[in-house]
Amino acid sequence: MQDALSRGDLESLSRFAHSCKSNCAAMGADDARLLCLNLEQAARAADTAQSTAALALLAPRLVALKAALDELS
Repeated sequence: MQDALSRGDLESLSRFAHSCKSNCAAMGADDARLLCLNLEQAARAADTAQSTAALALLAPRLVALKAALDELS
């Protein structure tokens, strides 16, 4: 997602955020799902500043989620 944002490809960023939102929902990670929704909406609106802010909030949550999943395996 960071790469898409860095390239200014907000269309791809919106699609990635949508997929991430679905995956988070399937895992019951509602807080991360909501952050993905915010990112998806910002990217869909072509708001680079809001997309940057939304991704900054989402990224550490995804890192923490991955760490929690890694502990389960």
